[in-house]
Amino acid sequence: IRAELAKVHPQLGDSFILTMHQAMLNRLVFQRTALEVSGAMAAVGLALTMLGAYGVMSYLVAQRKREIGIRLAVGARQSDIRRLIFRFGLGSAGAGVGFGLLAAAATACVLRGVSRVAYLRKMAWLMPRIGRAVPYLGYILVAGVKP
Repeated sequence: IRAELAKVHPQLGDSFILTMHQAMLNRLVFQRTALEVSGAMAAVGLALTMLGAYGVMSYLVAQRKREIGIRLAVGARQSDIRRLIFRFGLGSAGAGVGFGLLAAAATACVLRGVSRVAYLRKMAWLMPRIGRAVPYLGYILVAGVKP
């Protein structure tokens, strides 16, 4: 094809000859860039959310440090303290997951072009895992408390 094109129009050159795959990639470059930027922003938002949840949990556990120390002095085991913190953290995280899923459902209704079921499935998978990690981080914070 290049040789025949050179015979017909010698000054045209090879730069205008593209495969269909290359033409499609060139056409979708703006959409792909926007998708990558929004994905990066979502990852940063998730990291900030986890950092904020850890901050709130560590603050709430730090407020109860004296109580935890007294419980340990009276004879509570580490597993009892862990259960106390997990119960407290999972209650807060459960409320956050519930509100988050409602927000995800509202967002899915706004995003008409995105598969709502896939989006909600991903959010329903991700949010409880984040909610379970936060109390664990709070427990790590007080695991070194001495009575």
